[in-house]
Amino acid sequence: MNKQDLEIGKQVRAALDGGLSHMQMSPALRRRVLEGAAQEGREHRKLSLSAALALALLLAMAAIGVAATRFGILDANRRQKDNEAFIEHILTVDETYENEYMILTVNDAVFDGVTLMLTMDVQPKPGCTEGVYVYPSMTAVADGKSLEVEIEACRGDLMSGFWVPERDESVIWLDGTYGADYVITTETEDGHIVYDPQTSDVTWTLTLDIVRPVYAVRQNALPLTEDVDYEAYTQQFAEAYAKEEILLTECGSVVDYIYEVPYPKGMERLDWQRLKLTDKLITSGAFERVDTASVVFTTKGTQVAELGEGQRYILGDYEATIEHLTVTFGRMDYEIHVRKVAGEKTAGEEYATGELDLEFAVLVDGCEAERSYDSSHPLNDNENNPDPVVYYRGGMTLMGEAKRVTFVPCYGVAGQREAYAIKHPSELTPEQKNMAFTIELQ
Repeated sequence: MNKQDLEIGKQVRAALDGGLSHMQMSPALRRRVLEGAAQEGREHRKLSLSAALALALLLAMAAIGVAATRFGILDANRRQKDNEAFIEHILTVDETYENEYMILTVNDAVFDGVTLMLTMDVQPKPGCTEGVYVYPSMTAVADGKSLEVEIEACRGDLMSGFWVPERDESVIWLDGTYGADYVITTETEDGHIVYDPQTSDVTWTLTLDIVRPVYAVRQNALPLTEDVDYEAYTQQFAEAYAKEEILLTECGSVVDYIYEVPYPKGMERLDWQRLKLTDKLITSGAFERVDTASVVFTTKGTQVAELGEGQRYILGDYEATIEHLTVTFGRMDYEIHVRKVAGEKTAGEEYATGELDLEFAVLVDGCEAERSYDSSHPLNDNENNPDPVVYYRGGMTLMGEAKRVTFVPCYGVAGQREAYAIKHPSELTPEQKNMAFTIELQ
């Protein structure tokens, strides 16, 4: 080994240590690397170390390039990078669908028992002109039973569909790096939709319904605001259809357009309303189907803790009951029912009149946590004739293993602000400490 070889070796090592320590080469790239190396060996039986190291550097750079264009689950959930359980449950899907208009790759998935987090890359092909409209939908099966799946959040519009190339100026900067959070839900006997945790393996099917425009496409530059006449706004979509044009909203959506398309003769209105969005687009004659594709993968079963149900706590003139508390390695969801135990009015009546100023601070011990949602309402969701019970629902994103959770009642006009501001038990007032209640999670 000569001095030049040593110097090149140092440069390659530095490049690898600095750029690839957190990356893995994809199977396809690994195969191309091996095939290239084998071909190099056949053509040049005596390959100098310097040449080999130079080849390794080029391949390392190629790997960096590939990794930089792959939107992985930790790119979408950077705060989970130290959550060992989260990382252990990452499923590398790497399934690609391709047609003459686009290339779509489902990259990674993580299922924590409640939420499926999914990432994908979507890129248009050169010369795809107006492009295509992609309508994704997700279904799930566990233990031979179909599950109810709802989309809770998304990066890019995976709820009502998206264009390739993207037409929504607000998300073009994503450069085709899309993702979504899907949740498993069920309906209770009283009609409430709640999460339905799963501990078994779940098989997921992402279906991509892909259509392309037949009519000319225009995009509306006028957003719907309070200053815009609603009837005039909707009328322009009906007029566009009558002229065999497709008028999109300012963000590229087809939903407002198809809503104004008259349902076909001979079809009942209810049947038309029940049609899937893309079936409506095709039935209208404004679009035609390109393809229907699917990506199927299975996530392994995981542990879900359901704790504290039925536990009651006295909060001064009120009583709080834990109706639901679910903890996974990535999230915690709770529902607390509050009743009045003293006084003439019920908690629901006080809530409806604004007299019940109560919020809960949520302190998680054992890992970093961040509030993801919360809501409160009389149990029957009717403030004109309110149920005596007020429910408080909320969720926390967990970045590790939670040991315990403390709920802190915060009363008064400033209660909501306090509930969001309190981060540590040392910040509690003596009154809050007396009424706070803690549930052990391990």
